[in-house]
Amino acid sequence: KAVILIDYPGFNLRLEASLRKKGYRGKLIHYVAPSVWAWGKKRIPKMAQHLDLLLTLFPFEKKYFASTSLSVEYAGHPLTQLALLPRKEEPLLAIFPGSRKAEIERTFPIQLESAKKLQTLHPTLTIGISSASKEIEPLILSHVQKANISCHLFPPDQKQNLLQCAKVAIATSGTITLELALCKIPTLVTYGVSLLDRFIVQNILNIDLPFYCIVNILLEKEVFPEFFGPNLQTDRLFPALHSLWEEDASRNAIASLCEKVQKELGTQNNAINQILNLAF
Repeated sequence: KAVILIDYPGFNLRLEASLRKKGYRGKLIHYVAPSVWAWGKKRIPKMAQHLDLLLTLFPFEKKYFASTSLSVEYAGHPLTQLALLPRKEEPLLAIFPGSRKAEIERTFPIQLESAKKLQTLHPTLTIGISSASKEIEPLILSHVQKANISCHLFPPDQKQNLLQCAKVAIATSGTITLELALCKIPTLVTYGVSLLDRFIVQNILNIDLPFYCIVNILLEKEVFPEFFGPNLQTDRLFPALHSLWEEDASRNAIASLCEKVQKELGTQNNAINQILNLAF
């Protein structure tokens, strides 16, 4: 017998502890490791105490459990199939403003202002904006109207079109940056952080990462330029965007480094095999 728990560590880690407390002696398998490399390292010994197998989405996560006896295996990442998408680059700037209202409010106006400046210099440039959900489309459209910018809105089911055609992207930090890397699209990564957020991150959660973008963390270098907190200003973002748009060598260098992301993650998802090997 085996119980497989998927993601949602806040609930599932408590459930795993409860199952053991109530006498369950079968296999406990957790798929998708919590981000202990960023915060929550106190979870590591508790997971090692209760779990038989932890399956991770990123190869580098395994080292954080090396001091324990817990079996940890890289299962493959479900997004790796994006590397197989056919690409046909067009003079298209893709913007991914995020999925949460707060991050859109903080970040999207600066993304739009920088994009508008670039469009003024390159009138044939097309701007495509990805909407993560139908619920946030009114908010996105209201910012577009305020910015008085010419663009096209791509609903959630058309995101792949942007990934196939974009020459350059601006993206709010999140999983989308990994998708862009797998499609080898040079990207500027942004995130608006309030003063309160910065205080909590630095002084309460004690998060101290060299990078915030998962692509840069994975490759241990700044492949996608980051614009976070006080660095998220139009007078900093636009020059970087302008250079990236015009310099073939810069884009090619980033695209080449993105190939390392593909190699690092591989193309197979081995979660099922790992589970079957343990359970049976």
